[in-house]
Amino acid sequence: MLVAGLTSNLFILIVMFAIVGLTMSPFSTYSLVHFNEAADEKLRNTGNVAINAIWTFGEMGVGIMAYLVNNHWRHITLVGLGIPFALLIPMMARYVIESPMFLVANNRFEEARIALKRIA
Repeated sequence: MLVAGLTSNLFILIVMFAIVGLTMSPFSTYSLVHFNEAADEKLRNTGNVAINAIWTFGEMGVGIMAYLVNNHWRHITLVGLGIPFALLIPMMARYVIESPMFLVANNRFEEARIALKRIA
């Protein structure tokens, strides 16, 4: 999304948003499924509400941000999408673990044991 915010070509902007649109649906589904698999039973409902509330307030924030930057698409893209994604990717790479069920299904038992210890 950083590239989309820096482009001056409308076609490239549309292509970048299409790529992000295709990847966001699986990402949002994956985050909920992964959370439900890894979270304690007591925290699942609260966690699901929190994840959906963050998404909701983020969507409302886009409208507020559009008003504050005078509806200029480049600023909205950079500030609202590019910078948060640039910060989110390294954080996910560090803290998101592979699913223990996936690891066991692929005969990676030691990694599955480590992942289960990390969850518990």
